[in-house]
Amino acid sequence: MSPRKYDMSRRAAGAEQTRRRIIEATFQVHAEQGIADARLEDIARRAGVATGTLYRHFPSYEGLVAACGELTFSLLPPPSAETASAAFAGVRGRRRRLEQLLDGLFGYYELTGRMVELLRRDSGKLRAVDETLSRLEAGFDVWVDEALEPLEGINRAFVRALVDHRTWSAMVTQGVADPRTAVVELLECATRRDALKRRSSSELHLT
Repeated sequence: MSPRKYDMSRRAAGAEQTRRRIIEATFQVHAEQGIADARLEDIARRAGVATGTLYRHFPSYEGLVAACGELTFSLLPPPSAETASAAFAGVRGRRRRLEQLLDGLFGYYELTGRMVELLRRDSGKLRAVDETLSRLEAGFDVWVDEALEPLEGINRAFVRALVDHRTWSAMVTQGVADPRTAVVELLECATRRDALKRRSSSELHLT
């Protein structure tokens, strides 16, 4: 390799390291200040670069937020139709499918921490936030639909509410030891109650 090519390769590697450092600093500042209210000078200071360097790598804040979303999804792929299909393949029985649903969604919330909360809080303020949140919500929806597809007598809206990030967050905040099992038990009780109501109604029509 010629000295010029070596110098260009080293410069490209250095630029990529700086870019990654800026993105990681952005995550930290978002956790402290939120996404829409994050100050660029604080991100630059946390990354150890000049504000001008930050703008060279990310001419717009929208681009920086989008890069954060891309990095997150590369490290923690969001729920999707493909992962849902694989997760529920061969899973039989109402309780087992509900447990699989909770394992998948609550497990993702645990890995991503406050990310969903921050995205929801700042939705409508930045296009990149809306696009990232929309992709996540679509993934959550498709997991619910896949879990419930072969099951009867379950209110989808009720299930979607109980597996929502806000439900998980509230349970964690209140110190619920095992949110997954708690929600599965709630859903089991609700579906048993609905089944009894339908049976009673059917018996009344027959008499």
